[in-house]
Amino acid sequence: TPADAGAPAEALAVETAAIVGPAIAKLKKAPADSLEKLREALWERFATRYPPTLAGVVQSVRKLGLYYAAHERRVDLYQLWRAGMPKWQKLVRSLVPHLLKMAIEPTRRAQFLSDLVLYVLACFRSVAPKKRTRSATTPKRRARRPGELACEADEAYVP
Repeated sequence: TPADAGAPAEALAVETAAIVGPAIAKLKKAPADSLEKLREALWERFATRYPPTLAGVVQSVRKLGLYYAAHERRVDLYQLWRAGMPKWQKLVRSLVPHLLKMAIEPTRRAQFLSDLVLYVLACFRSVAPKKRTRSATTPKRRARRPGELACEADEAYVP
């Protein structure tokens, strides 16, 4: 039934969180000078643990993990999202429906998600975000006065 369709997904998310939770504590305690080595070790484990049929997915995770880790507006994956769950758990719950359609043995699904999330978390810990910079050609916006509405015409207004 449709009501039961969410049960496997929920169970997989809970199982994954149970694996990732203790590993996060170790990741947070890792010294800063060892984070890059730890990230690469997690990558090796992730890249070699799964069949070649998943190589494209695994490589995409690497590229996206490193890209978004350095992004100037990256999220804090430990920060709470709605319903009081950390954003890394929201990531897991968002990935579960897609994972259920992939060619991964049911007994290895939670481990795959755990490896994926731990690698992304290691990327975020080991790579500093780029600082936002304002270029000389980017105009600064005029501050609005109290009670003033925002509109495109504001940009052209010069007092």
